Amino acid sequence: MSTRRCVILSRIGARVINFASGSKGNCTLIELGGKRFLVDCGISHRHLTAELSGVGVEVGDIDAVFVTHLHSDHFSAFPIWYRLTNLRFVLPELVLNAVARGSRRSGLGHRLFAFRPGESYAFNGVYVSPLPVSHDAPETVSICFESAGTKIVCITDLGTTHEHQASLCDGADFILLEANHEPDMVRASDYPAFLQRRILGDTGHLSNMQALAFVQSLRHPPRQVMFGHLSENNNSPDALLERVTETGMDDAFEQIYLANQRRRTEALL
Repeated sequence: MSTRRCVILSRIGARVINFASGSKGNCTLIELGGKRFLVDCGISHRHLTAELSGVGVEVGDIDAVFVTHLHSDHFSAFPIWYRLTNLRFVLPELVLNAVARGSRRSGLGHRLFAFRPGESYAFNGVYVSPLPVSHDAPETVSICFESAGTKIVCITDLGTTHEHQASLCDGADFILLEANHEPDMVRASDYPAFLQRRILGDTGHLSNMQALAFVQSLRHPPRQVMFGHLSENNNSPDALLERVTETGMDDAFEQIYLANQRRRTEALL
């Protein structure tokens, strides 16, 4: 990974394919600028290879895996992916240090690279900008990918939004954005009180209305949006789409996608 300016490649078939989104596992393929990246490694190696094959990609075609944070639904498959593949992993600096300290495997490190949230990097013609988000895991980040005038942002696992996230997302062509829950459903659930407080707190997860308010706050909203990380217990596609209608955002986007825990969701840019 390098901070040197690289020649920006022409846009070639930009697409975003979410393989899984939710508390049981997360993984998204980003194709941009002739490169292929994965965001998070929260699904099994078998699941990964099957999904990649289904969209005409092999594991060896992946240029790097970007990790947003250490929670198991985003990171649990890392040891197996690392052992069974030659993938390169790019992690927040504090996360990388924690992984290195916690591993006893010889050779760990030659395929691991660190980034610092708030800095921008040129990665083989694609500019990558990670920014911190408010979540209860060390150095959790959102990630923006840009190349040849196309901008894709992945921003999930945050309890509240801030001005710097709006700046990152403003003018994006595509945003993968968390819409995790309906607060009333959380409060009425059988979740223990501490877990309810976590979900609803400023370092938890965005509600449907928080997600929609964030998009509405952008001066230049995305052409396409994919809402992800929907809770299977405290949300539903119907509940989210009802909120979309209530806020008058039905026609605000060229396309709205709802990422799913159990099936692939594909967007072409």
